[in-house]
Amino acid sequence: MSDRPSGERGTKARLARGAAAAALLAACGAPPPAPPPAAPTPEPVPPAAETRGPLRGALPPIPQGAPAGDSIAVRYPPRDAVIATDSTFVFGAVGFAGARLTIDGVPVPVEPNGAFLAYLAVPEDGLYRFRASGRGGAEAELEWPVNGARAAGDPPPPPTPPSDSVVTGISPSGYTLALRGEPITFSARAPAGAELTLVLPDGRKRPMFATSAAVGSAGFGEPTATARTTRFEATVELETAIVALAGQDARGGPGYPLVVAAPPFLYQGGLGIAGADFPDGQAFIDAVVDGDSSFYMLPTLGLLEPGYAYPVEIRTARPDSTAIGRATLPPGTPYHWFLPNGTRARVTGMRDGHVRVRLAGDLSIWVSAADVVGVEHSEGLLRSRGSPRMAVPQAVPLPDPPPGQALGDAYAVRAEPREGWVDIRVGLSERLPFRVDVRDRGLDITVYGARTRTNWVYQGPADPDVRHVWWEQAADERYVVHVETSGTPWGWDARWDGDATLAVRVRRPPAVDPQAPLAGLSVGVDAGHGDRSGAIGPTGLYEGEANRRVAERLVALLRQRGARVLETRAGQEDVGLGERPLMATDSGVHVLLSVHNNAFPDGVNPFRNAGTSVLYNTRQSLDLARAVQRELVAELGLRDLGAIRADLALARPTWMPSVLTETVFLMVPIQEAALRDPDVQERIAAAHVRGLEAFLRGRLGS
Repeated sequence: MSDRPSGERGTKARLARGAAAAALLAACGAPPPAPPPAAPTPEPVPPAAETRGPLRGALPPIPQGAPAGDSIAVRYPPRDAVIATDSTFVFGAVGFAGARLTIDGVPVPVEPNGAFLAYLAVPEDGLYRFRASGRGGAEAELEWPVNGARAAGDPPPPPTPPSDSVVTGISPSGYTLALRGEPITFSARAPAGAELTLVLPDGRKRPMFATSAAVGSAGFGEPTATARTTRFEATVELETAIVALAGQDARGGPGYPLVVAAPPFLYQGGLGIAGADFPDGQAFIDAVVDGDSSFYMLPTLGLLEPGYAYPVEIRTARPDSTAIGRATLPPGTPYHWFLPNGTRARVTGMRDGHVRVRLAGDLSIWVSAADVVGVEHSEGLLRSRGSPRMAVPQAVPLPDPPPGQALGDAYAVRAEPREGWVDIRVGLSERLPFRVDVRDRGLDITVYGARTRTNWVYQGPADPDVRHVWWEQAADERYVVHVETSGTPWGWDARWDGDATLAVRVRRPPAVDPQAPLAGLSVGVDAGHGDRSGAIGPTGLYEGEANRRVAERLVALLRQRGARVLETRAGQEDVGLGERPLMATDSGVHVLLSVHNNAFPDGVNPFRNAGTSVLYNTRQSLDLARAVQRELVAELGLRDLGAIRADLALARPTWMPSVLTETVFLMVPIQEAALRDPDVQERIAAAHVRGLEAFLRGRLGS
């Protein structure tokens, strides 16, 4: 499965951690926790022959031979895992030949190599019960604890306050800043049937209503298992700041519109305080579960007067990096704006480690607080740089221009041809936020907060790749430069040049010989993860090792066809995720291929959803994704999951077409076994090459 930036690896990281815990024999028995909501009927498990329909495709049969090791090895879920859905997949291997297996009384097919996979309800008492038997009287039993259950012989858990398991996931968490009177949604997770009430600083009480949603379904096209806990929400408009701990009220006159407490440290919600005496200015959640009441204090929330904002500057930890903007707060929200260091912006709110940046009167985005520093009158806005919590703003914000009134001016635009690219230079009065969007035959540069003073557009000499440049004032606070190209741009890059000149570099396509399209081309090949990381299969094959073996064959085939190859991870070395796309960009490769294999999050049924996919991020990579996808599906015959737009580090570079391939799902026994087969590794690599060649030939006619 795909690499992600830190904190976004999801289930794949849990699968890897589960491998370390998969030694796996234990006798059991423990008092059950409070039962979760009733689980649905377990998914019927097909006989072994039937599981090899859409899951097998054109893969070879699984060879005979049970794995060495324990009698029953559980690879997923990890022992003591917390599973947030009412159903999930269970897989591993039985270590003796001819095994028959049941899990919670449900027959589960065991493959010739001992591997098994099932999709089952999560047991109400938190114990999966395995029973295996085989030839010669071999037998094994195992009870596998999840969701806080205990196996026999385990030491008793340390005492915890009763309220620890009642209300979790309180949001907002940490210091929050909002505009006075704007709607703010407070939420928390609690068991179904709980009664939650939001108590505000002014004494008002608002009931929190239960919401429900499927879990883990977004990437796989069908509803999945439901959450085992319920999210409760209430939306209110605050006129009074929340003070989590005793602090000073910073209310001032017209020049000091900020109202905020400045405690010596910040209270993180989530610890129950029964019978607490809350001082004035504090807010909390009153939770009643099975007749017992507990209180959860909310963190500090400051109020900013409407019409004011903090002037800030984008300044990431790396000078060559960009800050990521999102339309809504993470987790699970797409990357959509990329702001290079030096970009100036206006902050109108803070929440959950992010600041709200106003781009235009009707558009704001969220940027990590670690990527923002105060400028002008707001020095020290985030004085705890790099801290997991946000510091309280100490400086006075400035009046923000009302909607429709621009922050800066846009002057002359120049197209300047170079050998390998064309620079589009946009003169601005200051470094305003912007966005670049690729079209089929061009790209658009949108500058937020700018009004036009553009009287000159320098087209430069006639150019075979960039044909026309023009501008428009698309809205009061949106200035757009349009660039028409002869085909889909090969790639682009953007940076600040001088005080306030935005330079967008449009890359020229490479020369391609239709008879030998790879000859002379520079190709980056990324073997995803490290050898002992990524997803894991039922018999213990790590995704990183499988990725490397396919990538090594891919590199050899590319070089045979005359390509120059950059390997971001050669051999068994580990290379940081952030380093890999930078290596590809800095080396100037023409195409980047990242080789991966997939895994599901909890709650997704692998029997219905496993297949082949290729992930991309930018428009110039879509045709490459489709070409490689066609070849992989034709070669292996697995379910076609299509080309998928996704926010992944190795699919996101803009300087070249770049894709990330997810050929098979490692948890499916026959697909894991195929990844061990050198012939299948060669077939997968050859399909990558054919897809790349088809893409290059297709670009000749564009």
